[in-house]
Amino acid sequence: MIHKINSSIAKYGDWIFLGAALYRFTFYILDLIAAFNGGAGRGVKYIFSGLFDAALYLILLAIFIGIARKLTGVSGISIMTTNNNNYAPQAPGATQVPPVIPQVPAAGIWLCSACGIQNVEGTSFCSKCGKPK
Repeated sequence: MIHKINSSIAKYGDWIFLGAALYRFTFYILDLIAAFNGGAGRGVKYIFSGLFDAALYLILLAIFIGIARKLTGVSGISIMTTNNNNYAPQAPGATQVPPVIPQVPAAGIWLCSACGIQNVEGTSFCSKCGKPK
């Protein structure tokens, strides 16, 4: 159970960190507004103490995520990954077209421009479609 929790933290740690940072920043701004409403001296004091608390909180969170990644060997998720064919990921339902690799004919052979079949050098017409050389 603990390994599963650690691997989830390790895998989604970047998103957890981003969510926690956004949460901390939002409530920091709200608390800062409330502190300035209570008096200017109190608001200025809260600026520095709140920034220190938020920085410490995010640093500790980053350390915990790093420890979870080292314990489990799981890295974070990458948005720009490639599949096994080294093609960039596409939207679902989109068809992938493999790259066209040009054929280089061997010596004594020519390629038909219409159908791409290989023909012997001495022939004047394609053996498959009949197109002249």
